[in-house]
Formats: sequence, structure tokens, C-alpha cells
Amino acid sequence: MSFKSSAWALGLRNSVAALMVTAALASCGGGSQLVPFAPTRFIAFGDETSVIDSTGRKYTVNALNTDLTAVDCSLNPIWTQALTNYYGLVFAQCNPNAVATPNAFIRAAASATVADVVAQIDAQVAAGGFAASDLVTVLAGQNDILALYKQYPAVSYDQLKASAQAAGALLSTQVNRIAALGGKVVVSTVPDLGLTPFALSEKVANAVAPDGSDRAGILVALTKSFNDKLIVGLVNNGRTTGLIFTDELVQTMVKFPTNYALSNVVDPVCDVSKVPAVIACTTQTLVPLVAPATVTPTGDTHLWADNVQLSTAGHRNLGSLAVTRARGNPF
Repeated sequence: MSFKSSAWALGLRNSVAALMVTAALASCGGGSQLVPFAPTRFIAFGDETSVIDSTGRKYTVNALNTDLTAVDCSLNPIWTQALTNYYGLVFAQCNPNAVATPNAFIRAAASATVADVVAQIDAQVAAGGFAASDLVTVLAGQNDILALYKQYPAVSYDQLKASAQAAGALLSTQVNRIAALGGKVVVSTVPDLGLTPFALSEKVANAVAPDGSDRAGILVALTKSFNDKLIVGLVNNGRTTGLIFTDELVQTMVKFPTNYALSNVVDPVCDVSKVPAVIACTTQTLVPLVAPATVTPTGDTHLWADNVQLSTAGHRNLGSLAVTRARGNPF
């Protein structure tokens, strides 16, 4: 059993991506929107990566106001906020200017799995469904993959891989469902969980298997199995769905950290001795500077907020990908 990326899998991903780009170009005669898409409503589906709670807190490094007494949700935006900010939409959970009728909605929930996303979409359909002017985001699968990993080695890798593929295929059908109902979707692959602090700690704590596989490699492989099935299952006519490769973004940030002004891509920046839960992490609860490091840790210097959640820098770059895709896709 090998957990290295195969040439076939890489070719599959590149072919699917090329087909999606070709469809987008064919649908509008060029690489940009003929008429800029102007959504009137935003809806986020998925897990905690897309959540802002009722107090304005997020599952990353939360910024504080100037006197350090309360969270300022408008700072350190998560990836979905990059989209709402670009289009002038507002979440009720982060509405510092007290807009009377917020037009951005969060159905995403902490710890959500793909099955939970199905229920989230069901709830939206029951509440009135989707309109052609809706911008929708979907990012889920991380919790499915982590739950599968916890079953190893009691459950064989082949069984876990099949379950990861099934979850990825299910999510693709839900993205297609939203598109068929009229929503314009930006869907993200799951970040490469094999590069997280959790994966690296698991690699150290567990012996290498007889076939040479390590725990980080298993998480890499399960993430890829999920993402490949998600990608290949998407039905895209170039007008309804835009795909962003967050797994590849994370891989690039880890490989070339200085290109993103990162000084640490292996450790969490939130100090678990101060706040065990990442949603409680703020700019005042970060790990201290420890020699020989010379750069004070912040959400901008580290890739990871905790063992699996992206930091401020991670969300900023993911948000930039999402805005670029939404602007360029001929919705």
C-alpha cells in the first residue's frame, strides 16, 4: 500500500480542472464574466471553517478591539467574509454597522460532516430554496476524514479509502443539487490534512507500518481520496459552479512558506494552555516567542491556528482564491 500521489490521480485532477476551465470559457466566450455577477444573498454551507458564532467568534485567531476587551469580528476575516466583503454583503453574526437586513447567512456548523451538509441544504430548501442571484459556498469533509482516520488500523486503509471516496461523491451530488436549484456555487476541496500539526504529531507518536506508511501519509491519502471523488463528480456547465483547490493551496504554502510571509507551517499559533478550544483563541492567547525563533508568533506568521484549523493567513489566502474564482467564473 503506497500513500504517494500517483501519476494517474494527478492526471485525473488536472484533466477535471481543465474541463471545468474549458466549460467556463465556452459558456461566455472568454475567461471573464461578460456581466459582473452581483449576488444579492450569500449562504455558507459546511463545517466550522465557515462558521461565525452569535458572538462574532470564529474557529481561527480572533482579533480584539482597540482596548482588547471584546472580539472585533470585522478583523481577521475568515474565507467566507472575503466574499461577503467583496460583494458588500453582511452576516447577522458580524454586523458592526447594524445593517437592518443582513443578507449573508450561515448554515455551516461546527463539527459538521457531509451528511450534516445534506441536512443544511434540506433546511435551506424548506426555507425557500435558492435564487439565481444567490452566491453559495460549500466546504466540508474534514470531519469525515478525521473520523475515518480514528478507525485506523482497526479498519483497513482500503475500507477507509472507500468511505472517504463515498463522502466526497456525496458532497459533489449536493453541490450539483444546489446548482440545479439555481444557486451559484463556489466549492472548495478539503485542505490537505496530512500537513496539519495533528498529522505531524500522529506521525511522531505512531510507528511506521510494515509497508512503510506513516500516519501523516494516511491522512494525505484519505484527503486526496475524498477530494478526487468530489472533483470528478461535479457537474459543471461553466455557469453554476466554481471550484477552488484548497488542498493545493496548503501544499504550496507549506512548500514555499516565505512566499506567503510565513515563518511556521508546522505548529499551531493558538496556545492550548491558555485556551483549549480554538474558537476562544484571540490575538492575546497565542504561543510565546521561543528562541531560536526571531519572529513573534501571530495569525499571519503561522499557517495553522490549532491542530487542524487554518490561521488568519490561511483564511486570507483561501478567501483570495474564492474571490478570484467568483469574479472569474461566468455566473
